[in-house]
Amino acid sequence: MPTCPPYKCTTRMNEYMKKEKKPLSTAGDRFVIHDEENARIRLKKLAKTCKKCELYDVMPMLVNKNGTITWYDDTMNLSFMDDHLHLTKFGRIKVKPLFKRMAQKFTKQFPGLI
Repeated sequence: MPTCPPYKCTTRMNEYMKKEKKPLSTAGDRFVIHDEENARIRLKKLAKTCKKCELYDVMPMLVNKNGTITWYDDTMNLSFMDDHLHLTKFGRIKVKPLFKRMAQKFTKQFPGLI
């Protein structure tokens, strides 16, 4: 996934809103460094060589209405990431459906383990 410039995402977002006196929706993707391309290439190669691996991508669940990742929700003004690049409570809520589907798939594949 892309990262936030030199970390401290939430702090930078709060500073932006305080200084500019505007909501995050006016910030665009200024909090995003699109440095994920090489990682995505490595993951695709890994997926081809590892028959037991299953890759999942949370990025599509964190994009705005234009399909751009911004690390915040345009309408609610809430950050998806904290200062240590972990998902916030709101970010976890956004990706929960993906993990719920994965858990359901796992329990169907391996019913005797649960």
